[in-house]
Amino acid sequence: MRKSRPLPDSVQFALKRFENIWIADGSTLEALFRKLESLSDVPIGQLSGKIGVIIDLVTHLPEEIWFWTNPKQADTHCEKNLLQTVKPKT
Repeated sequence: MRKSRPLPDSVQFALKRFENIWIADGSTLEALFRKLESLSDVPIGQLSGKIGVIIDLVTHLPEEIWFWTNPKQADTHCEKNLLQTVKPKT
């Protein structure tokens, strides 16, 4: 169903000028697992680390995934990874 769903007008417009449209997100794993109610039996503070991901807006598939062990690290830390991954026309 995901492949047959029409793209919004804004995405179609952007694809005329760009080859890729990516979304970047960072999450603290502790908060993510708690929200998903996964591993709820693990004591608070045990699921440390952060995850960063680039997702293709058109395919909804991940382009890159990163993991950092420091859960208090700012999301701006992934800027280096983003700049190394991004391609022209993205």
